[in-house]
Amino acid sequence: MLVMLFGALVPFSMTWTVIGGAEWRLTLFAYAFYLIAAFWILERAVRFARVRLLNRNPEPQRQSRRPVLTGHIAVMLAIVVAALAWWVALPYAVVRETLASGEPVMIAAGPRDRWFFADGWSHLVVAGNVTSRFAVDSTSSVRLVLPELRSYELTLRLDPVDPADTPGQTVHVSLNGRPFQNFTLRWDPARVGLYQATIPAGLIIPGTQHLGLRSEAPFKLWYLRIVPQ
Repeated sequence: MLVMLFGALVPFSMTWTVIGGAEWRLTLFAYAFYLIAAFWILERAVRFARVRLLNRNPEPQRQSRRPVLTGHIAVMLAIVVAALAWWVALPYAVVRETLASGEPVMIAAGPRDRWFFADGWSHLVVAGNVTSRFAVDSTSSVRLVLPELRSYELTLRLDPVDPADTPGQTVHVSLNGRPFQNFTLRWDPARVGLYQATIPAGLIIPGTQHLGLRSEAPFKLWYLRIVPQ
């Protein structure tokens, strides 16, 4: 039962990232399975409680039900592990396939960004409608997946953590340890700073890359956008 429900809900998790606002209709069928799962768990809980409360000789019953209960727990744990793996892997797969098709992609600070924000970052910080991470080390890195040997246009939305550090705060940008751009941060209370650069094709080995951001003073990163050239 649980395996069937999990299999039926996979298409829902694969299409929720589609942008447009009306794609909920593509996964409308999934809500029925959510209701079945909810009431199935409730029914099992009531049945278990009834057996424990009304059975006058619970020992044989407990022994006979132990393998079944263990099997249910194992299935639930397997589903939880698979769901957590899918939660982490799906953003990576979306970014990779989007770039492979030649389309731009945005990697933003958020609850599902842990694969991308590799080292040197704070917890999520929310200010108004902007969710960002602060660079807490002198060098912080963002893990990228660039599937093809080509140049990419890179856009970073950065701000100094302390406006007093500007002007003069510089962020040195590198790819896999090889520098290619420096940004001098500016402070504008009305908007997050926007900085653009081109990642040369000569720096890229198709696959996972490490974008290094080095600065002597803390800064915050809202999102980065990658456009294949």
